[in-house]
Amino acid sequence: DKKKLEDFHKLGYYVIKFWKNRSKEQEFSYLTGTLTEIRQHCIDAMRVISTDSKGSVGFGGFVSNKGKPKVVLYFIENMGDVEEGYQQIEARLSFRLNNLIEKWDTPNMTNLTLTDIEQLALRIKTEFNTPTPYKIRKGKITVSYRDKTNGLESYSYFYNKEDGIDFYKKMCNVAQIPFQAKFCKVTETQDEMAAYPTVPPTVKVLGEDVRAERIRPVGDVYFFNSLLFLSSLVKPIPLYSQVEGLFTASLFDINKYGRSM
Repeated sequence: DKKKLEDFHKLGYYVIKFWKNRSKEQEFSYLTGTLTEIRQHCIDAMRVISTDSKGSVGFGGFVSNKGKPKVVLYFIENMGDVEEGYQQIEARLSFRLNNLIEKWDTPNMTNLTLTDIEQLALRIKTEFNTPTPYKIRKGKITVSYRDKTNGLESYSYFYNKEDGIDFYKKMCNVAQIPFQAKFCKVTETQDEMAAYPTVPPTVKVLGEDVRAERIRPVGDVYFFNSLLFLSSLVKPIPLYSQVEGLFTASLFDINKYGRSM
């Protein structure tokens, strides 16, 4: 009733009627939650409608990359460069192999093969570890690259926009996708030092003053590992790293990564 609905609103929750197709007046559903949650419910309800000739699912410009093979690149600060009292600075950036599918029974898609993985690993080694580990200068400026149709949705904090653009050009080379400046966005705060101080303030923890965690610290991180995540496997596949070296198709044993039969 009206009283219960008012109490519901006081808690920040709402109930709405949702029509996926307004021409079908009797086909609606109730969505509940906060305004943010309801917005997401609406997006999710409209997102998956049809599949195009490439197997990409979408509606009104939406493209779903969920479940596509995911490549993750890892970067870390050298131990000798770590400031006393702080943890190593890290960076983790990823993209999807949007044109390949791990499950070979999927129609209208190109199957992912061991040869594809081997070539992918070699491209990573060429772009990020030849002749030495690639360095990202971490900083306070956000540089993002969003080409969702091709599986690239990534952002990180860089020292300047040139560092970010250079990285995304390399990522595109690994993904075998042409870099397009229109997908690259740079965001910076007008007063960086006030927003993200180099030396963070102190905070009270258990009654004692301790230094707060750094936000967007400045420092150099170096490539050290790369992994391929497949939704059908329980463990990621090492592509190239300083320790394990380069992925080799002839030595791959899927039983080490898959679920027990």
